[in-house]
Amino acid sequence: MDRGALQVLPTDAPRMQATASLRTLAACDGGDHLKLSLGVGVTSSVRDLVPWSVAVAPAISDWLGRVVASDRHLAGLTILPEHGAAIGARDLLGGRLAVIRRSRRPRRDAPFGPVPDPTRRRPLIAPWLAAHGTRAWTGQLLAILRPVWRLMTHHGIALEAHGQNLLMTHDAGWPTGLIARDFSESLEYLPDRLTLPAPDLAAIEPAMAGAPDGTYHRMGRATDLRDLVADCLVTHVLSDLADLLHRTDHLPEAIFWRLARAALPHAPGLGTEAATVPAESLAAGLLGRTATHPAPNPLKEPAMTRLFHLNDTLIDPFGPDVPDLLAGRDPDRTRIALLMTDRAACLTQILCLRDAGASCHPIHPETPPDQARDLARRAGCDLMLTDAGLQGLGQDAPHAPGGVLIQTSSGTTGAPKIIARSWAAIQTEIDAYLRAFPQAADMTPVIAAPITHSYGLIAGVLVGQARGHVPVVLDHANPRAILRQLAQIRDPLIYAAPPLLNVLARLSGAQGLHAVMSSGTVLPQPWFDAIRAATRHMFQQYGCSEAGCLSIAQDPDRPEDMGLPLPHVRLLAGHDAPASVTVHAAGAVVQTGDLGVIDARGHLIFAGRQAEVIDVAGLNVYPAQIEAAALSLPGITDAVAFAIPDPAAHQRPALAYAGDVAVSLLDAHLAALLSPRQRPVRLIRLPALPRGANGKIARRTLAQTLSETPA
Repeated sequence: MDRGALQVLPTDAPRMQATASLRTLAACDGGDHLKLSLGVGVTSSVRDLVPWSVAVAPAISDWLGRVVASDRHLAGLTILPEHGAAIGARDLLGGRLAVIRRSRRPRRDAPFGPVPDPTRRRPLIAPWLAAHGTRAWTGQLLAILRPVWRLMTHHGIALEAHGQNLLMTHDAGWPTGLIARDFSESLEYLPDRLTLPAPDLAAIEPAMAGAPDGTYHRMGRATDLRDLVADCLVTHVLSDLADLLHRTDHLPEAIFWRLARAALPHAPGLGTEAATVPAESLAAGLLGRTATHPAPNPLKEPAMTRLFHLNDTLIDPFGPDVPDLLAGRDPDRTRIALLMTDRAACLTQILCLRDAGASCHPIHPETPPDQARDLARRAGCDLMLTDAGLQGLGQDAPHAPGGVLIQTSSGTTGAPKIIARSWAAIQTEIDAYLRAFPQAADMTPVIAAPITHSYGLIAGVLVGQARGHVPVVLDHANPRAILRQLAQIRDPLIYAAPPLLNVLARLSGAQGLHAVMSSGTVLPQPWFDAIRAATRHMFQQYGCSEAGCLSIAQDPDRPEDMGLPLPHVRLLAGHDAPASVTVHAAGAVVQTGDLGVIDARGHLIFAGRQAEVIDVAGLNVYPAQIEAAALSLPGITDAVAFAIPDPAAHQRPALAYAGDVAVSLLDAHLAALLSPRQRPVRLIRLPALPRGANGKIARRTLAQTLSETPA
């Protein structure tokens, strides 16, 4: 300080505060911003100013401003000009003592990027989405981004358009314009595509004279421009926003990218239609290496098919003759119940409504009309489509951005519940299903289960289409006709209810079926053995109405093996003894009502329904263990255990069974295998057990029905 080499700054200088980019300071009185050298590693680089970028900043900013002013299609883009720069002791310090002076930003703006609140379930933009409509707001946001795309496609200039360099002006949350900043270091251009000549930067920075393409701002290939814009704008900003909207059930990702493709159309010669684009490897940057990796390009039209077969007929659900149920209605506020005997027409409307982001409630066609209408009203539907046409239900549908699929639980342990799942959540399930189940990638899905149920619709049709297959939907349940049809299909994977799979297995003979998927109930051991012997590939899946498919077993070794959980969920259950099966997914917790064990392989082993556990003097008795013991006796073809009241022990087990075995022989067999509290006090022989179409038995109903049946 005595020599004057170090000076204390005056305390009356303007007060400054940091911005989101840390090294850029904003004047508290609203004056210019100062971009400084920070000397700290943030994300992939040390935040100094590159020496060659400092002095050229005003020239680049001035030139870019003139380009924007020359094109009326860029009127929504505001450039924050950089109108001054200084660098000290360049040879000694590099860019560690430097500053670029930039005009201040407008008062009414917002950072360009999805900002979740601390709960991670609700974005801070949620009030704007509610006020303006998610689809409309997203479309407008994409519209104000078009100038970045136009600069690249029509003017040969690429901006490093990531979240720190973009700001959005808005009117009460409605996007009105785009602000771009920070051009001195990373703006790129292609000389033969420019509409206004670039400034002579070499006159300011002599090192640029004669430098090879790609060293500074001048590029040699059109795809270089695409790489910069795609990496910053698409791979990061838009992908983050798409993920946030999808994950918070505001807008399915597929709809977001369809809107993005409309706003940012393909540009011939720039490679914007490529399947992948290079993305900067940020971790490699921290290690001092420059590297990229291929990232999927969501602006490329997906190859996923939308066709399906109904028996032998190819159906295009988006053909010109398909009636438009929305007809100008707001999809976010439209919820349509579908009660249709024509399975192709019903599936067509499900696919169309999903594609439009509207809500629908498929109802099994055998449901009586009055009951279906009551169900539709309970589900919040405002419209109902039947074979007679579209009719109003006299109520408004709840607001559901992006749409929901409404289904009902099976009701085997109580009254059916109305369950609404967003199309976004269903797509997350589909993506996880594909990752967890690659074994079926080359198998043709054949759906013999109802498409009004998630098993047939999601696991069968939607997963099949996502794989690129044209699923085959059957509208009959004739086992011999199904076998004839399977013989005409290459590597068929049939999705059907357990009773139908059991019949198909017994008719087809050993290895007569290529692949089967079972779901809905734990297979009785004789059924499991028959199906396994008849198939080359046997699978079974487990799930619940509230969360969809949760696990898949590939080549299970016993009926209770439900396989590994899908990657988008975490399943908790017992280890040494059965305990409640709990689902953790997307920040929510679902109690399935089931009991299970996670074994050493990580597989879920199903142990029964919690409500069906038999309380014998305070000790739990599991019906599945009694049933397994009964089915181990040759001649027993089906068995179900259930609770009956007992004055001394509260409850005791009873067993209904089917098979050519005397009651006394079965009783002796069970006495040798079960403990006294597990041993049924009543054995009831029936010609067949009353299983539903999905193979399930309503145990409580059966117990009431058989309560007076003599033992």
